[in-house]
Amino acid sequence: MTLGSNGGETTERDEAPETRALSRPALVRVGIIALLLGLTIGWFNLFPRYERSGDELLRNGRFDQALEGWTVQGPADAISVADGTVTLTLDDSRRSARMSQVLTAGPEQRTLGLSVEVATEGVKAGPKAWQLARVYLVGRTSEGTPHWKGHISPVRVSGDNPWRRYSGTLVLPAGVREAVVKLALARATGVMRIRDVSVFPVREVAAFRYGTLALLGGWVIAGALVALPLVRSVRSRTARILIALIVLAILIGTLIPRSLQDQIFRPAKEAFKAALALLPALPPEIDRMLAISIQHLDAYGHAFLFFAIAMVFRVFRPDGRSIAQYGHLLLFAAVSETLQYFAPTRQPGLHDWLSDVAGITLAFLLYAAVIGRFRKRRPRAAPPPQR
Repeated sequence: MTLGSNGGETTERDEAPETRALSRPALVRVGIIALLLGLTIGWFNLFPRYERSGDELLRNGRFDQALEGWTVQGPADAISVADGTVTLTLDDSRRSARMSQVLTAGPEQRTLGLSVEVATEGVKAGPKAWQLARVYLVGRTSEGTPHWKGHISPVRVSGDNPWRRYSGTLVLPAGVREAVVKLALARATGVMRIRDVSVFPVREVAAFRYGTLALLGGWVIAGALVALPLVRSVRSRTARILIALIVLAILIGTLIPRSLQDQIFRPAKEAFKAALALLPALPPEIDRMLAISIQHLDAYGHAFLFFAIAMVFRVFRPDGRSIAQYGHLLLFAAVSETLQYFAPTRQPGLHDWLSDVAGITLAFLLYAAVIGRFRKRRPRAAPPPQR
């Protein structure tokens, strides 16, 4: 028990909000989350998730028979093959060189694996996000319409890149039996080399599935242990409701399938494009920057949600240590990204986490520059007279 600044007694309970973030239980909770983060990232990146379950679906993927079985599009001198390697060469960014092949999967072959080796030299990307060296696999309906919402594109590169093997897994939507694999140097200049392309049916390894369920159970328990004390530390009921709603929005945005996320953001992207169409002609650099911004509109959603939750914590719990709050929110951002490993068609990305960090940092800076300074200058109410 100590004396307060006004001469009254200050108990340990009064000091708790300032020190609770650094208490031993808090450190234990952070340690549990950090351990689960490491286990989840290691599990999904180091252990094999899929195993081959059928024969090769692609014809002439090693190019032993030149370009037989492939449909070729582009200038006649842009595509050549020698010693099992295909070379796409373009010096005109208005042209494209493409090779494609249609595959038919069996009734039980819903998941396909793609593997390819690619190297590039001096590839200069175009202004659109898809204008570079690409290899992708996309489902196709019986009418021949590509199912872009669930496609995979493990190769999206520009510049100089040595030989490297790329791989990915495509889950065909219900009722879709066909897929198209495409190798493309699209509206970009430079040289792209491809060899050893393979597409084959895969299935999830049983041991991986059981381990994933165990990890998911651990996250549910750890989430309850961590979230409840943090929410209880905020005394305002309004703040608790706001935090719950924001966290719910973050989790929904994190775990929903990519196709549904695209449907949610499509109206916003179309409105953004319509607004840009009303503007006068812009310099190419700005036009390219805006085009990239539209493609990554979901990153702004990440930043906004984490800005909101960080601001709620600073406004309604200003007596908490700002460094501890900042660290907890960065950890929560990492957790929200890691949970995407458990969601179908989703994959965590460093750029999404950096968007979260940007939103959190902006909220703390804005609070310190405006709201926190105003609160410090505001005169405190005089204590009631002692009788």
